[in-house]
Amino acid sequence: MTRLLNSAHYGIPQRRERVVFVGFRDDVDARWTPGSGEFSKEALVWDQLYGDYWERHGVAKKDRVLEGRAAQMSKKLSKDEKSDGLPWRTTRDAIGDLPDPEKLRSSNLIADHRYQPNAKTYPGHTGSYLDEASKTLKAGVYGVPGGENMLRRADGSVRYFTVREGARIQTFPDDYKFHGA
Repeated sequence: MTRLLNSAHYGIPQRRERVVFVGFRDDVDARWTPGSGEFSKEALVWDQLYGDYWERHGVAKKDRVLEGRAAQMSKKLSKDEKSDGLPWRTTRDAIGDLPDPEKLRSSNLIADHRYQPNAKTYPGHTGSYLDEASKTLKAGVYGVPGGENMLRRADGSVRYFTVREGARIQTFPDDYKFHGA
């Protein structure tokens, strides 16, 4: 069996699509089907339009913005059409309680939460909206991996995610220690 899965459908605050291959030996009488996940983007957009998403996060009415594809999707949803399931977890859900690393006075207060300057967008790499699930984060030994690893603010400015923010988006526990490059 082969199936494309999206981690956001399983409660991870990141859109990470992967193909999963599952196989069993011929002599094993086994069947397995992955669930479709209980989280959906439709439920998130409904929660932002009609639910208490903004109140849960303490976002003032003047700062509430539906971004990206959520804005397009909002035109098709009505208050009476609440989606089954849970809302996708967003970047704000994952990192909203961390202080802004640009304004953080000491880098030692939170492990791996250091500001990295000079984030820039380029075609196809525009950063992740705060109130949607993050884009797939990339890693590598070739330096800062570019536009997918940036937070895109409502005003259009961007900054790189800190290592701690990236870890939170990938659901590492806060006590997980990173070693090396």
